[in-house]
Amino acid sequence: MTDILAVNAHTYPTQLEADIEDESASTTTVLAVLVAAPVGRYTCRVGIGNPEWVAKYGDKVSFGLACAHFPNKDLKRQKYQS
Repeated sequence: MTDILAVNAHTYPTQLEADIEDESASTTTVLAVLVAAPVGRYTCRVGIGNPEWVAKYGDKVSFGLACAHFPNKDLKRQKYQS
């Protein structure tokens, strides 16, 4: 089981947005998941899917991008595992 510390969802328009009037059909939601790592560390993964899937298989991101996704978490570079 993956220990999820926080989840942040971002919704982006797709290329077809101009062609579709229903906004919900023309967006994609990308999750940023802050995940606990061994020895008091953490990492951030991003992807499309449910939080558990993204936590396991999402793409790891840089410390700077993790801070942008979780500005209120006071992340420490020394504890970040990229």
